Amino acid sequence: MSLSSRSWKKLCSPAFQRSSALKRSPVLKSNPVFKPSPAWKPLDFPRKGIAIISVDEKIEEENLPDYATSRYYPVAIGEIFRARYQVVGKLGFGTTSTPAGQHVALKLYVESDPSDISLDNELKAFERIQNTSNKHPGRYAVRSLLDSFYIDGPNGRHQCLVHPPLWDSVYGFRHRNSVRRFPEPVMAFVLERPFQALDLLHQECHIAHTDIQEGNLLFSADKSVLRAFEQEEAEELDNHSPIRARRRNCLPVA
Repeated sequence: MSLSSRSWKKLCSPAFQRSSALKRSPVLKSNPVFKPSPAWKPLDFPRKGIAIISVDEKIEEENLPDYATSRYYPVAIGEIFRARYQVVGKLGFGTTSTPAGQHVALKLYVESDPSDISLDNELKAFERIQNTSNKHPGRYAVRSLLDSFYIDGPNGRHQCLVHPPLWDSVYGFRHRNSVRRFPEPVMAFVLERPFQALDLLHQECHIAHTDIQEGNLLFSADKSVLRAFEQEEAEELDNHSPIRARRRNCLPVA
């Protein structure tokens, strides 16, 4: 579930950290949120002279208890998928996927057992959401699916889902507050969108969300934040910054 960037602007001060995503060309015309953008020229990223941290030092998803290198697709900055999506930075990581993120977020799933039905159920849920009325206020409070496809990695196939880019969670936002809680008016404002989303899922889609928590309530990202992130990534690559420095803004995602 997501809160609009307008909501984010009202709640977040300039002192807070900013981050997010990927660059893309036109996406699915059927999606009511995104409009086709003009054709874009792929960015050129440096390939040499970048400091690399030791292979013995674990970072991000490598610290997950069930991490296996062979299950993850080795995404490279600047890589282009489906002649449409170019990776400009890493958004975060997770146990089942890593999002790679006009801009979109590209979610690459780990290689999984073909008998695993969890991803199939997720795609069916997105299909139900896509078929609901655009007039329902909850339609824009639920993360939409813009595109989906498979890519072949060195150790198998990986499902890729394309979403609008989202930024921080309510959990992260609250924990950057010194008192670790919201005033009552702010809490009421934050909860409005999730209630709209749940009404859509329950009444229109007949779907039960079984993991409602602060970490799954996300803010959408303002376009200026995405452009700043892209520019920062390009500058740090040009300056041959270590990988650790370039990933300082990555956030764990579900």
